[in-house]
Amino acid sequence: MPAGQLRLDIDGKQLRTPGNVLFLDQVSGRQHFRLEKLHDGQIVFSHSCPTRRTLDAITHVQAFPPTSVVAVDFKWTLTETSLSVWPSDTPQLKLTVSGILSNRQFNVQQNGNLFQSGDFGTQVFEMHVVENGREAFAKTAIELWTKTTEVNNSLLSITAPAPEKALAGVVISRLVTGFEVYCKRRFYELHQEGVMAHTGPLIDEFNLRNRIDCHRKKATARDIKGFESGDLRIVSLGIEQKLVNFQNYQDAARAYASAYRIRFDKLPAIDPHITTVTSCIKFRHRFTHSKPDTILFSDAENHRKHVELSTPLAHEKQISFDAFIRTLHAATTALKCG
Repeated sequence: MPAGQLRLDIDGKQLRTPGNVLFLDQVSGRQHFRLEKLHDGQIVFSHSCPTRRTLDAITHVQAFPPTSVVAVDFKWTLTETSLSVWPSDTPQLKLTVSGILSNRQFNVQQNGNLFQSGDFGTQVFEMHVVENGREAFAKTAIELWTKTTEVNNSLLSITAPAPEKALAGVVISRLVTGFEVYCKRRFYELHQEGVMAHTGPLIDEFNLRNRIDCHRKKATARDIKGFESGDLRIVSLGIEQKLVNFQNYQDAARAYASAYRIRFDKLPAIDPHITTVTSCIKFRHRFTHSKPDTILFSDAENHRKHVELSTPLAHEKQISFDAFIRTLHAATTALKCG
């Protein structure tokens, strides 16, 4: 579930045992829960989910009097965690701490495999895992979007004058691809985090029961863990057969509204960014079928019929796209289970 609370009663002798002691190491969907005592006596509750990096809530029991049982209570949401510990017979000694970003990152893949990168005192900035010639470590939706903007910033920093229009067009096209990838992967991630998709309204909205080809081989997408049976299978087939096309703004908006009750047009301060997204989607089709050094951009949000492609224009569009994605991501992290 995307939010919850759990209490454990632990034998005090285990907390004073030399070395590390692991009390909990559990994968649930795309979330990971870990509770352990480190060699220095610290108690750590770690929570990981696709929404954000791993959070560690760290405290200790060294100041507690000898006791037979120590109560441990931990809470989590998609945005924060907390850990409380106290002698079960002395609740007034309760210690409570909040989770902080950890150098030790756990990532649950769609197939259930658990990857760890970094550790206490060791930070890993990026990890790639290649298996049989294919990358086996899948980034989350928001990580993929962040990488899109980082690569675009590198392209926009090129100062040679000749390719400016071409580079600006490439950057805007990459924004549209990034929008599609984020919306599709985040759509699956939400269900894997415990937020139940309303499959019936989505199936009806796109008339999927009558449109999908149930016998057509489904793409072996890493995204579809948990969507293999029943109505969820119908939804995943509809997405993989592009009957729900996340590169199409209207399709993406309808999918999120029907499945997760998130209306794009009701997100805060979103109107100008919607205009940017829709105009850039239209532009990409024209750009890929035109000479990139002569194409003009229809700048509807600024009431300009056509403007020349340029680095400042592409940078402006990226700022707007990023605001849209971050606002949508915030809305998804606020969803509750069920």
